[in-house]
Amino acid sequence: MTKWFTVCLLIILFNSPTLVLAQKTDTVTFYNGDRTICEIENLSRGKLLIKTVAMGTISVEWRKVSNIVSTKNFEIVLSDHSSFYGRIDGADSIRNVTLTFGIFTQDVPINDIVTINPIGNKFWQKLDGSLSVGFSFIKGTQNLQFNNSIDVNYRTNKTVHSISYDANLSENPNNSSQKQDAGYRFQYLYKNRIYNAFDLRWERNTELGINTRAITTLSTGYSPIENSSNLLSVELGVAGNREFTTEDSVSNNLEALLGVEYHLFIFANPKIFIDVKSDTYPSFTVKGRIRSNFDASISWEVFSDFTLTLNYWVNYDSSPAEFDKPNYDWGTTTSIGYKF
Repeated sequence: MTKWFTVCLLIILFNSPTLVLAQKTDTVTFYNGDRTICEIENLSRGKLLIKTVAMGTISVEWRKVSNIVSTKNFEIVLSDHSSFYGRIDGADSIRNVTLTFGIFTQDVPINDIVTINPIGNKFWQKLDGSLSVGFSFIKGTQNLQFNNSIDVNYRTNKTVHSISYDANLSENPNNSSQKQDAGYRFQYLYKNRIYNAFDLRWERNTELGINTRAITTLSTGYSPIENSSNLLSVELGVAGNREFTTEDSVSNNLEALLGVEYHLFIFANPKIFIDVKSDTYPSFTVKGRIRSNFDASISWEVFSDFTLTLNYWVNYDSSPAEFDKPNYDWGTTTSIGYKF
């Protein structure tokens, strides 16, 4: 009898951390005075995801949270890229949150917290991204257009891995064009919002005479604005590319890089996502040549992470790889998508 009692006791003790984690013992208080007992799932892009007994899993606007208390351990990332592993022990009257890690504590403004992840989150739970697709056909001109894109990001406390693919295809009885790009990006984050980035990209734009362009980029960036709803970053770097034109000529180029990127998340009804990115490449090897890529989009969440997106893009080249090609190509697209 004693033997079986001991075995049962050990099983209970072994599973007790899991049982505790399953309980909804976190407390979130809002500015209007409402308070809920819940289980914190994560914080990302200004959206705090919590699991409640009465309403299931819901998302709330982070800037409307006045206090948060939890006995669990989290990975907490601040806007200056610093990170902590510990508990959140509540906020004072001016919304300074006390973070506890071991015997140490630190007070930080609640608005400086940009990411919260429970320790031990599975790989797929740390993925963030979007996918979209659009299609149109005009009978009078027999013009068929198709566009799709996918972005996936995986972030740890010091690194960000990203993969992306974007395609805009157009075809009619007289002509066809392709604009495609895909790539992998690695960022290493330092304190004070500084980071280094390494990019591998592939591009195609038949309107500008580019059948294939392979690009490798090394850059250093700074994010003067980074919080739960805004991100502004600037980059300086150097890029090497190898171009294959639609007429089968090949060239190697060395360029500088000036990049600007801005993301805004508006927790309205519906939620709004605004994304703007501009990359400019002055050439070192071709005198006077400047290339630039500009992309801007606005997305509305029509229901539960499904979005309607309007996108505008421009590709410019002051000295096209083929002399008879235009200097720029541009387009607009409408698509439906999903954010995860």
